[in-house]
Amino acid sequence: MRGLVFILSFIACSKAYAQESIYDRCAAAVEQGNAELVAELATSIRRFNSHPIQQLELAELCVSFAEEKQVSFDSGTGRFVDAAQLEQQRQSQGEAYEQRRIAEEERRLAREAREAAVAAAAILNEFLVTGGVYLACLALYDRDEVMAMTNTNCIQSFRAYGHPQLESFSIE
Repeated sequence: MRGLVFILSFIACSKAYAQESIYDRCAAAVEQGNAELVAELATSIRRFNSHPIQQLELAELCVSFAEEKQVSFDSGTGRFVDAAQLEQQRQSQGEAYEQRRIAEEERRLAREAREAAVAAAAILNEFLVTGGVYLACLALYDRDEVMAMTNTNCIQSFRAYGHPQLESFSIE
């Protein structure tokens, strides 16, 4: 009977031990300062190329304790790396992203500036052409009124900017 109780107790303890995760066991070993057990469990944890999110902190704690330095799990490589190195890598990636974003913004602004310059040149060109036609038609009107009044360009210009004789009339 005593043997049966021992076997049942052993099975119950084994089952409880099996249900306790490797992460929890390692965290308990860290708390107890059991470096040998932590090293053994950390070796097993390092073999995994992924970890449950809720256990990741414990995994990093265990491996950090075993390596005697702060480590972080890099999900991109599936390995534990020096935390400072990973942070520097992430910062470099962030800086590279920021540089790309700034370069794209500069290209967008340069493109908009070119478009604005083209639009301004088109407006200036229209102003110079229509103003030049109007001035030419005013000069033609002074020399030959009939020629100016039968010229389609001058008629359009006088309609848009005023007949030359409108300047001589004043409204009081």
